[in-house]
Amino acid sequence: MNTFPLNSISIFVLFGILGSSANAATSPNGVNFTHKEWQLACDNTHTCRAVGATNNTLALMITRDAGPNQLPTANLKFSNWKTDSFKSTLVGGIKQVLLRINDRLIGRLNINSHSDYLLDELQTAAVIDALKGSARVSFEVLDYSAASKVTTLSGQGAYAVFLKMDETQKRIGTPAALVKKGLEDENSVIYPLKVPVIHRVMPEGYHVGFMGKWLEPASVRVLVGNKLIESLDNPQDCAPLQRVNEGIRVYPLNETHVLLSAACQGMPGMWESPASRDYREGYWTIDKKFLGVPSLITISATDYGNGLISEYRDPAMDCGEYKSWIWDGVKFVLGNSYIQGICNKKISLVSQGWKMPTVVVNEIIPGK
Repeated sequence: MNTFPLNSISIFVLFGILGSSANAATSPNGVNFTHKEWQLACDNTHTCRAVGATNNTLALMITRDAGPNQLPTANLKFSNWKTDSFKSTLVGGIKQVLLRINDRLIGRLNINSHSDYLLDELQTAAVIDALKGSARVSFEVLDYSAASKVTTLSGQGAYAVFLKMDETQKRIGTPAALVKKGLEDENSVIYPLKVPVIHRVMPEGYHVGFMGKWLEPASVRVLVGNKLIESLDNPQDCAPLQRVNEGIRVYPLNETHVLLSAACQGMPGMWESPASRDYREGYWTIDKKFLGVPSLITISATDYGNGLISEYRDPAMDCGEYKSWIWDGVKFVLGNSYIQGICNKKISLVSQGWKMPTVVVNEIIPGK
């Protein structure tokens, strides 16, 4: 087999793996970055994931944990849509997948339990090196008729995404950087952070399906509505609140505080997906007597229940963005959040098979 001239020693030269200590920095809200055909998401533990996709045929995810001595890993996913033009031509499904760079055979990929194809260290290093330059990365698929079909992975945007990954993990200028290598000690790279644990507390008076109560009388509603408007950087962010008769819902939280919600944009559509419709709700916490200053949580939520505020958006139907806020008995804290797909590429449905976290928490739910 004519294989790419890499070996285990050159892997460590390519990524500059050096043993040393490092300081950690926090990034509580993660990183979400898109350029052309590639998407990057880095979570609060400093793990980064980059995804590139070709049409609706395949997607490649490159994952790298924070800290020194961490090599990137890579997974390949094919579309499972029966109508996909590439997959529909396969006889009996995929038998074997081969990696080629500029038509040179690098090696065969192994499949895992999730039906993703895994690249080994040598293959991952070769693909990253090719994508950040002008080399062509392609995957040759053999079906059970022994026919061969080749599809190419776009490298447009990969360099910028790899650079952003290096920047986020503080690898720029170190031998381990993906793109801008240097001789700086790996002391400068960020160490991984532990996944925070959040205990969700069921609000006072909780029961399934409770939709809150309308805030009455009108005089109180107007007073509270003005307070909610004052909590915004821009009153137009929740323009419906400026209408005198706009409804505000009240949800009990504990002995001293309640949760308020109000429509900030659009109307909920009966037949529309919450992800695609142009509807947003604002949520605030405030004392039960409405004397204090309300604390804004979000103006972009799509749902609330059981102590969990959630937001899911896919307005262009190209990628999904999910965020959550968890009631811990004292306040709402940012919970598990992720991206699916590439946010400026409308034909990347296959990449939506992966959740790319921007915030990771270990949520403990009562009774589970």
